[in-house]
Amino acid sequence: MFIRPDWPAPEGIVAFTTTKLGGISKGDFESLNLSLDVGDDPLDVKKNRKVIEKELPRGTKIKWLRQEHGGVVTKADSIDLDRADASWTDQIGWACAIQTADCLPVLFCDIYSNYIAAAHVGWRGLLCDILGNLIMEAPISSARMMAWLGPRIGPNEFEVGEKVMDEISCWILNKGGSPGHFFHDHSYRQNYYLADLALLAKFAMSVAGISKIYDSGYCSYSQSQMFFSHRRDSGRTGRMATVIALRS
Repeated sequence: MFIRPDWPAPEGIVAFTTTKLGGISKGDFESLNLSLDVGDDPLDVKKNRKVIEKELPRGTKIKWLRQEHGGVVTKADSIDLDRADASWTDQIGWACAIQTADCLPVLFCDIYSNYIAAAHVGWRGLLCDILGNLIMEAPISSARMMAWLGPRIGPNEFEVGEKVMDEISCWILNKGGSPGHFFHDHSYRQNYYLADLALLAKFAMSVAGISKIYDSGYCSYSQSQMFFSHRRDSGRTGRMATVIALRS
């Protein structure tokens, strides 16, 4: 039901990604849907959220974001802003959370267990520099940070058209990279390409100064028994959550 990051985080970190298993939602949202914005029964979602709250230190509040595929970063321990695609905190008692169903969730922590963060990364968010913005806003040096990449659409499934490829390519070039490293020709769809979302995120983080990057390797699209997938399920599906918190 839960996937724990395989990374050398300190003991003061609690982190996990949910799968689609272990909840009570029905139909297209079966079973552990954690989003209130996809058409599921709100009472079922709230009960599902109670399931993951039990995995966190007692009294921890989860910062649920209204994700917009942008570059806005907020503090998890602030009630002022929830329209954002990344959050961070250095306070015990708050958890950063990201909801996904093909986009990439990225968790961050520092080696001294004083800082945690989570980012929602799709191609639009990349172009808005959501990862660079989050790293820049962090109250610690990027040299102290490590990152973990959760389940997302894999490089054999992430189709993009020419226009999107051109936009991403310009972003890569502006950061000093080589676009050809991140795309492959589609085997049967003309004017479409396969993009590597995780590799693009790793590139963005390395440019921003993070070298300790760990990857779950899970593909939400192809592993249908474990994960929701917006593309695979034609938009009628639930959301997983990737969550991180500090404990005393």
